[in-house]
Amino acid sequence: MQFQDVTRAPARSAWTLCALAAAATFLAPAAQAETRGFAVGAVIVSKSNCKFNTPTLLLDFGTINPASTTTATASVSSSVTCNGGQGSTVTLAFTLGAGTFDSGPGARRMRHATTLTEFLPYSLGVTPASATIAKNGTLAFTVNGSILASQFQNVMAGNYTDRVAITVSP
Repeated sequence: MQFQDVTRAPARSAWTLCALAAAATFLAPAAQAETRGFAVGAVIVSKSNCKFNTPTLLLDFGTINPASTTTATASVSSSVTCNGGQGSTVTLAFTLGAGTFDSGPGARRMRHATTLTEFLPYSLGVTPASATIAKNGTLAFTVNGSILASQFQNVMAGNYTDRVAITVSP
């Protein structure tokens, strides 16, 4: 007569069920993956560690009368401080970007606030364009803008804006 070991049978069944449950977990289809975008940014300080002393500049031409025959002008001043570099002086240069709505090299233009197909051409300059200053020194600069009378006499009335980057490099 053979005896069946009753204590082992339930143990084997329990282990087998656990193994099947584990296999079912690992063999189940993976959940849908989710992808999100994120912003990446960095600020590289120039070798001369130059920083603008005004966080934002606003070159405001104000209200322009389209009947005027005089060029509209505006200017804004600020300064830059340079705290580093190898020597006792820092030579730097300013460059002005093309603007958000430029139509080609040197063709800056502001866009109408509500009629996005209307533009107002303008020109910019910076004084001084370059300079040499003492280490830990501050340099004042001015951005000058102009709109020729012929450029604003026949445009649609309203607010016009643009955004231009100004860069200082050693």
